[in-house]
Amino acid sequence: MSVEYRQHPAHLEVVITGDYSTASALVVLDEIREQAVQSGHTSILADVTGTTGAFSSFDRYELGSKLVELFHGRYKIVTVELAKRINKMVENVAVNRGVNYFITDNREAALGWLLDQ
Repeated sequence: MSVEYRQHPAHLEVVITGDYSTASALVVLDEIREQAVQSGHTSILADVTGTTGAFSSFDRYELGSKLVELFHGRYKIVTVELAKRINKMVENVAVNRGVNYFITDNREAALGWLLDQ
């Protein structure tokens, strides 16, 4: 898995590519939080459309729980994902526990939601 960070004036963009697993995704979430703290960004766009692999329902629950642990409160996070891989489990877990999170397959919609003040 490869991770590239791009700092924009209003948000941190994270582009993730390659084969992924739950373990590697959990590590990347820790790294994203660290980058956000270091850069001072509270709005984060994660593009995972260039990844390969699949998550089970349990994996998705675990990822949503990790989002709660790391990003509950002042952060706003959106994930751009391939439509065929979206089932809203991660979003439901995170949002139901207080994370300002959205997942979509549309980059324009993602940016619109993220940057809507």
